[in-house]
Amino acid sequence: MEETRPYYSTFSLPTTKSGKSQIVPPPPWIYAIEMIGVKVHFDLGKVLDLISPPLEIVDG
Repeated sequence: MEETRPYYSTFSLPTTKSGKSQIVPPPPWIYAIEMIGVKVHFDLGKVLDLISPPLEIVDG
């Protein structure tokens, strides 16, 4: 005999029969951002000519 699991209408935890307790609503999700963080590495000797005052290079 197969074990049947109850169907819950939630997408994320906590799972409840009503689905009202879930933390994340079901998809589709829409993500909107206003900035992007980028980490890059440059050769310091080649970049010094490109940086104009008052900007400066901080190592670290």
